[in-house]
Amino acid sequence: MIGHHLTEHGRTLETCRQADIDRWFATDLGRRGHSRAFLRWCITHHELPRLRLPAVAKNAGVRLSQRQRLSYIRRVFTDEAIPACDRVLALLILLYAQPLVKIAQLTVDDVLRDHDQVLLRLGDPPIPVPRPFADVLLDYVGN
Repeated sequence: MIGHHLTEHGRTLETCRQADIDRWFATDLGRRGHSRAFLRWCITHHELPRLRLPAVAKNAGVRLSQRQRLSYIRRVFTDEAIPACDRVLALLILLYAQPLVKIAQLTVDDVLRDHDQVLLRLGDPPIPVPRPFADVLLDYVGN
């Protein structure tokens, strides 16, 4: 529930900010319909400051076929003209199906080294990052 989310981030309904709403909607719980209705009610009844609720995606778009996805992954790995930040972003989307909102919240502290293994904290527990993506990720984080 949104109340638990706010408490975890040291906030209340009265001190809730736009960033808190955006973070909430980036989670699976925040995408459920009852969250939007509850927050709209809170804003209308002045329990929350006047905040903007993210737009509802009406069309998820056309899914990539496995062949297309692999082709894009190959291109991202081999085309060194693509800036490192764009390469990492594309690989997080193509390999891990992470939404941009979640990717934007990642920090260098979310990339972990455990002996010869690279882990990425996309959730709990962190997930192993296979080579050669680990090399691209470590190169980006190192620079």
